Amino acid sequence: MKTWKKIAIAAGVIGATYLGGHVIHHLDKLQAIDDMTIELPEGARVLNVGCKNWSIFAGKLSRFEVTNIDMVPRDVPNFVLADVRDLSMFPDGAFEAVLCSHVAEHIPREDVGLAISEMRRVCRDPSHIYIVLPRWWIPVSWLCRDHCWVPVGNTMVPNPLKA
Repeated sequence: MKTWKKIAIAAGVIGATYLGGHVIHHLDKLQAIDDMTIELPEGARVLNVGCKNWSIFAGKLSRFEVTNIDMVPRDVPNFVLADVRDLSMFPDGAFEAVLCSHVAEHIPREDVGLAISEMRRVCRDPSHIYIVLPRWWIPVSWLCRDHCWVPVGNTMVPNPLKA
């Protein structure tokens, strides 16, 4: 087989794997939102941690009163510039639920406990904290240089590509 064909096949496989990883990423978040919809009443206050993809999920979250936070300014409704490791602008129990999808892996491993503590503090019922993490077996989990770590079983494996 010619070299260019091998390169084209390899590029196609890598591209399909990368795209598939993003599709699964979004499906996992949709599952968490579906779980919230079953468990929470309409109008429940929800803290959406890391709202980069708000437009994709806004329709599914429309039955809730959502506060969106991120460390980067975003043009989304009810936005608050905040770091999940410091939610001091919100009182204890301010939300009925917290959705933290594909954010924790961007937090340095030593700070993850602090972020979880803050989410627990602002959520009335810790059973309504929805944390969605990347799947370790999807290459995009490892190829994202912004990921500080990747969950593998019950461990947090450092991302070798992290700069």
